[in-house]
Amino acid sequence: MQDSLKSRKTNCAGIKRVPNRWEETMRRVGYAAVLLLMGLLSVLPTFAEPKTGMLCVIPDPPGCCALVTVPFDLRTLMFRIDNGNKTRWPQKMGFKVEGLSLGEKHLVVVYSGGKPIQSFRFRFTDYKETELCLLFDGYGGPDLRPMSKLCHCK
Repeated sequence: MQDSLKSRKTNCAGIKRVPNRWEETMRRVGYAAVLLLMGLLSVLPTFAEPKTGMLCVIPDPPGCCALVTVPFDLRTLMFRIDNGNKTRWPQKMGFKVEGLSLGEKHLVVVYSGGKPIQSFRFRFTDYKETELCLLFDGYGGPDLRPMSKLCHCK
């Protein structure tokens, strides 16, 4: 009886009325629906935003290596990202490196003749992109750019 007295409402004429079961049920369902909707909305942005980034390593363009500042042999050119394996630099078609964390710093090391010749660190968040293009022409060293028409990866 105490609960029903607490849930009594007064209308504009000052007459107290007791909500019926239907009103109580709808009130409770309304709260549950709002909570469920808020829970779903908090999860949705995580599905839309990728959690990992992709690096497209592209081959050197023809005639790229005429003005080199770092001596290297195009035939033995390799790269390594973080603690991964050394991978031969692509010669004809771009090479995808997927699954890289967006927020962590990554280390890229370029090798020639089995020895490291240049390295740099980057974060995807610094570029505000989830897909980046890596190229190396020997003149300015390794270069990281947002994806463009230059980058073709399979």
